[in-house]
This record gives sequence, C-alpha cells and structure tokens, in this order.
Amino acid sequence: MRSVGTSRLAKEFLDSASGQYDELVYVNLKETSAMYVNICAQLTVSVQSHPNDVKSLESMLVCAVSTRKTQYVFFFDNGEYFIDNEAETREPLQNVFVALFKQNNIKVILTSTTKFQLESLRRIYHVCELQPLKPT
Repeated sequence: MRSVGTSRLAKEFLDSASGQYDELVYVNLKETSAMYVNICAQLTVSVQSHPNDVKSLESMLVCAVSTRKTQYVFFFDNGEYFIDNEAETREPLQNVFVALFKQNNIKVILTSTTKFQLESLRRIYHVCELQPLKPT
C-alpha cells in the first residue's frame, strides 16, 4: 500500500493556508511534462516565446519569484514520481528545487511516499514521516 494521504495533506494545507501567504503554488509531480508551463501560468509569467525550452522556463520562473516581494509557498506533491523519473527529467527538476530553496521569499513543501533527499541541501530541510493510512 503506497498511500499515506500526502495528496489529501496537500489539499488541506492549501485550503487552510490560503489567507496566510501571498501565493500558493501547487505542483503535482505525477505529471511533470508540462510542469514548468503550469507553474509559470500560476505565477502569470508569459511563456509564449519559450514554451518547450526547459532551461528558459526555469530561468523565467526563478527570475519572476526572486524579483517580486511576494511570499510564496510551493507545494510539490507526489515526490515519489520525481524519484522514479529518468535522470534526464530528474536533474532539471532538482535544479528547480535548489533554485527555489535558495530564495528568501519562498517556502517549499514536498510530499513523497518514498525517502526523498537533496543531499546538497540537507541542512535546510526537515523530514516528517507519516505512517500509511489504515483502512476504516
């Protein structure tokens, strides 16, 4: 049984925190193919000139959040799919995590049913392990 309720946690957190932060950005890592475009759309960043260029989208995303005085929470859900991805998909995603972690106006929350580590950032994150849901 893989489910521990992480997606439910994500949805409930987003509902409860909606008035506490300027921007809440939900990213489902189950579908990463359009992830950058979806994040940019949530942040109202135009991607018309570079819709398929991952490096440009990543750069535009980081530039947008770093230059605004907005307080963000990025909620990445289903991190286990990120871990399962091929290396060519995993590396750009990891670059986005690292870039977001380095911003002062961003909090990042990541859910995963499997252990998820960014070794280079170990000093700045906390792991909270949830036990699997029990059938009722």
